[in-house]
Formats: sequence, structure tokens, C-alpha cells
Amino acid sequence: MDMKHFSKYLQLLVLSSVFINSHALASDSNVTFQAGDNSLATKICVAAAQNDLSTTMKRIDLVLPGSKVSDNKKAKLVTRNNRCNGMNIVAFTAKYQANDTFDYLNKRSVKKYQMNTQITDLAHIKVPQLIVVTSK
Repeated sequence: MDMKHFSKYLQLLVLSSVFINSHALASDSNVTFQAGDNSLATKICVAAAQNDLSTTMKRIDLVLPGSKVSDNKKAKLVTRNNRCNGMNIVAFTAKYQANDTFDYLNKRSVKKYQMNTQITDLAHIKVPQLIVVTSK
């Protein structure tokens, strides 16, 4: 393959990658998270899965109200003890590719998790999903 063809091949490869990644991100918006109960732990799970970092941090701040425990220690406590649909909260955010909340929680977690990149099959269009979230 000469340089001219290689350059065009590389451009096509990069454009394909951008298209696949943008499709994967768009398909994530088809997921709706609904709280299965009214507990603070569940509210933290829902905000984290929705990748709403501001709300996640505000809700984590409500853990141990009135205490002098730092926000980082509260977040660490949440990453240790809070389970979302049976999963550790950090793993839960990774599963739903909530990058911002994943990064925030993972930095404060005792056990570090890896965010796995997923390739979406464009031949299969995802149907909107409703995921009921509980802190159990």
C-alpha cells in the first residue's frame, strides 16, 4: 500500500472510530434510571449512573449529616459500602459508562476499577431501557 492509499485508509479508520464512538454515546441516552426506593443510597446510585457529578457529590455530602468527616472520606465510605443493584457503586458507574462519576468515585475508592470501552454493533439499534435502581 503506497502512502496516498495508506493516508486515505487512516482517515477512513479515524472517521469510522468517531462515528462508532458517537453512536455508542448516543445509545447510552436510551437508558433511563428510576429509583426503586427513596433511600439516600439509592439516590446516590441513580445520580451516579446518570453521570450527574454535581448531584452525586451533593448527595454524598448528606452521608453522616452533622459530622466533621471530609467529603473525600464520605465518598470513600460510599465506594466501600454502597451497592447499586447488587454491584459496587464504582463498578455500576463503569457498567453504564458514567465517566465523570466513575472517575470521581474511582479516585476515592480503595479498590480501583478499570473503565472498559465497548464497541456497539451498529446493526443492532438499542431500544430505550428503564433500569430500576435500588441500593441493595
